Amino acid sequence: MVNGGLDFLKRSNLNQFYALDAILNTASITEAATRMHISQPAMSLALKKLREHFSDELVVYSNGQRQMTALAEALRPRVRHLLREAADVFGTTLSFDPATDRRTIRIAAPDMVEITFLPLVIRRLQKEAPGVDIHIAPFQYANAEVLLEKDIDLVIVSENFQSNSLSKIHLFYEQLSCMVWNDHPVVDHEMELETYLMGRHAAMFQSMEILVNVNAETLDILDRRHVAVRTARYAMLPNIVIGTDLIVTTVSRFAQFFASILPLKVLATPFPSEYTSIMAQWHPHRDQEPLMRWLVSILHDEASRFPLHKLK
Repeated sequence: MVNGGLDFLKRSNLNQFYALDAILNTASITEAATRMHISQPAMSLALKKLREHFSDELVVYSNGQRQMTALAEALRPRVRHLLREAADVFGTTLSFDPATDRRTIRIAAPDMVEITFLPLVIRRLQKEAPGVDIHIAPFQYANAEVLLEKDIDLVIVSENFQSNSLSKIHLFYEQLSCMVWNDHPVVDHEMELETYLMGRHAAMFQSMEILVNVNAETLDILDRRHVAVRTARYAMLPNIVIGTDLIVTTVSRFAQFFASILPLKVLATPFPSEYTSIMAQWHPHRDQEPLMRWLVSILHDEASRFPLHKLK
């Protein structure tokens, strides 16, 4: 801790930490002041005091650009974590009645989970907890612990991104499948390896191994594909395939979901596809919170009924 850190804490209140967080996460003093609902001069005064305490400029504004010092970069995640912990402390309660309580739950999950699984959870929550709002946060492929630093209550990740320091529960398994147009000019009821390698593919920009477990042999096959179309959005893949000879390799539940509503068919991959655990994770200090225990039980219950049809 910086010299005088304890004295600073004794004469501070949480608003000063919120001010620091706003300064570190906005592009200008004006934007930081707006976030804090205070005037720009008041925000400038807060920055002046913070600079004096840390003996560091923290942020430098020049020609409409903001540049953070090394200390500011180091402080940013720690301040956000501190505020998150403070919010948890003041928001902690030993009671929760889903039928009457008003809360907001923030969940982060990959696109394929958001599209296929979370709607089941949301429908369940609306029936049992009409006062609970659900915010689905933008997802970035990162370690679960990193995601929870972004004001998220619970994250759903593949086992590849799990953190051993967090509480977790297995929800369901995923594996790879192929998805093609119903009237694909070459593929009928089975995907042959030669057809797969000779065909044209549509894929995400991210590598497939960030979603599921992929061994070296499978990775080599995926790397040898001719990817004719790439997209940044998972939800684009099904529509891209319709009316084309393109092949999409994706997680099975995502493919099966869209095959149930669009003219698409799902086939087994022409190579072994390993199962990958999809799990929910949250901070261990929330294990005994009634809200968290209730939410986890809902996720587990809905996951137990989340179908994965076996492919031949």
